[in-house]
Amino acid sequence: MPKRVKPNLSPAAFPVHSLEDVDAALAQIAARKRQIDLIGLGVAEQVDEIKTRAAAETEPIRLEIAALELAIGRFAEANKAELFSKKKSVQLQFGIVGFRASSKLKTLKKWTFERVLATLRDTGMWEYIRVKEEVDKEKLKGLAPETLAGIGCTVVQEDVFYYELPEQPEPETQPSTL
Repeated sequence: MPKRVKPNLSPAAFPVHSLEDVDAALAQIAARKRQIDLIGLGVAEQVDEIKTRAAAETEPIRLEIAALELAIGRFAEANKAELFSKKKSVQLQFGIVGFRASSKLKTLKKWTFERVLATLRDTGMWEYIRVKEEVDKEKLKGLAPETLAGIGCTVVQEDVFYYELPEQPEPETQPSTL
C-alpha cells in the first residue's frame, strides 16, 4: 500500500489551479522522490564500502586487542592469590585490573526463561514479571465524551489533506514543471 503523505499546507510556491495541474505536480513529486531514492542508494553503497574497508583494516587490531585481553586475564587468574588477596583491584599506570563480584541469573537444565515466565504466571508471582504500561489511544477513542473528559482527554476530528503516489509510477510522460 502506498504511503500517505500529509504535507505542510503553507502558501504554495507553485500554482495549482486544476486537476491537470495536481496530476502534473504529483508526477513531479514522484520523479523527485525517485531522484532522492537514487541518491540515497548511492550514499548507502558508499557507506557500505567504507564500513567494509574499515572492518578489514581494523580486524587485525581487534584480534591483537583480544589476544592482549586474554593474556592479561590469564595472568590475573594465575596470580590472583598474590595480587588480589587484600584488595579486588590493582591500579597501574595505564589502567586498572581486578576482579569484581557479579551475579547472573541462569536457568536450570532443561528450563528456558519462557518456561520460567509461564511458571511465574501460573503461581501468581506477578511482582517478578515486568509489564510495560502505555495509553491505548485507539481504545480510548471509543469512550463516551464525558468519560474522556473525566480522564483529561477529548477526541478531535479533522480533515487532513494527504496524497499517495503509486509504488511504481509509470514514466509514460515527462512531468511538466509548474
